[in-house]
Amino acid sequence: MQLGGIIRGVVRDAANNPIQDAAVMIVTGPAHHDIAALTDASGAFDFGDVTPGRYVIQARGEAVMSESIQLTVRPARVSFVQIWLEADLDEGDLATGEADDYNGDSLPRLPDAEPGDFADELY
Repeated sequence: MQLGGIIRGVVRDAANNPIQDAAVMIVTGPAHHDIAALTDASGAFDFGDVTPGRYVIQARGEAVMSESIQLTVRPARVSFVQIWLEADLDEGDLATGEADDYNGDSLPRLPDAEPGDFADELY
């Protein structure tokens, strides 16, 4: 039996304040029972017991969405991501989000990813 991993992270605004009730979505990746989570008062979210593999996630706050964020989940490990959303946009604009891993290293951006894009690379 293969052990699952965890996707855990925090969503913040441009001033580094946590964003409560932001939706974090798994856009593509191996099959998983949860595809979305809401952040708590500290901006934290968690997808537990995730099938190991490559995933693309996005965060959405009030009228703001992050860029697509690619990460790899390993068995029995935590994949940590910090996502910043900037809200100084006209309604409906796409935010220029950034994401870092647990060590503070930038995660790669996937340009203009839509649900289903890159699926052949993720399995």
